[in-house]
Amino acid sequence: MHPQSKTFALALKLLKARDRFESEVRGNLTAASSPTSEIDEAIAALRALGFLNDERLATRTAEQLSSQKLWPKERIRIHLEGLGAPTDDAVAALPDDRETALRLAKKSRKQGLALARRLSSAGFDEETVRAILESE
Repeated sequence: MHPQSKTFALALKLLKARDRFESEVRGNLTAASSPTSEIDEAIAALRALGFLNDERLATRTAEQLSSQKLWPKERIRIHLEGLGAPTDDAVAALPDDRETALRLAKKSRKQGLALARRLSSAGFDEETVRAILESE
């Protein structure tokens, strides 16, 4: 891919602002009416340069959603799949849902039914919610 290509330049501009998944870059280039062959070449070049790495971004996104938003693994997996990202390795490396739910329970300072609702609305399964309530 020639570095002066408009398609390649647009792809670099997209990645300059923040990391993106390949599907997102491909979608933006398609929306910009770039030829499919140029899109494929730009994607391959960006991968070869290390500027586009779905596995790395999926892992980082999963870690952020787990540690900052305190989401359970299944909710993170669904979110990543919606972004067209690889999920298996990224989700497997996350802490156990009970650990994340316990952190959310401590942060929310709710108890009983209010805590159960909070954990359920965050996406934790019934078994995890029950275990957290029993540990109070």
